[in-house]
Amino acid sequence: MWPLLSAVLVASAASPDVPVLGRDVAADGRLDSAEWAGAREVRADGMRIRLGRRGDVLAVAVELEATGISSLLVAAGDRVWVLHASAALGTGEYRCATDGACARTREFDYRCRDPSNAPASVACRKEFRSADGWIASVDPSGTRTREFLIDLRRFGTSRTPLSLAVTGLVLPDRALRWPAGDDDAGSVKLQQGFLEERMRFTPRSWFGIGR
Repeated sequence: MWPLLSAVLVASAASPDVPVLGRDVAADGRLDSAEWAGAREVRADGMRIRLGRRGDVLAVAVELEATGISSLLVAAGDRVWVLHASAALGTGEYRCATDGACARTREFDYRCRDPSNAPASVACRKEFRSADGWIASVDPSGTRTREFLIDLRRFGTSRTPLSLAVTGLVLPDRALRWPAGDDDAGSVKLQQGFLEERMRFTPRSWFGIGR
């Protein structure tokens, strides 16, 4: 078991600690060491997480101890997006009150199940990123590793602070998260790909991403 992160990072102060990567990340789930050279690494709650930037693209890699799936939660203003990568890709969305009570405004519409480089699959991923502002690696049977690319300009305005929560689900039902917290980012159902109509999120306790 990897050691727990000793401190919880608070999103109210955007972190300058996401380094610029020297190469683009392919988001194919292979965790190419050359692509991730110089990335920030966090080991927490049974996950190894890598963070890096290329311009206004945030790259996130999630490595689990065993086969699983992963979701990222991105918050800006009163909106929370759930970026889910398993055997397919899906984007969910919530609108939140100041007390953390959030109502679902968008359910998952799963797409891009084929991870191959067949022309139709490549086109699906390109269209998905254009429409949803992010992309990630998929695997039909689960995998230990996921790579995400997030186009930050698509999530809130340039003046709106961003915060991030990283989750991993070791199949079938061991839910992991970083930073630590007690809101619904750690929900097993959410990480399995089921969005409740109402949930509670506290992005101020998540990791801050500078614009």
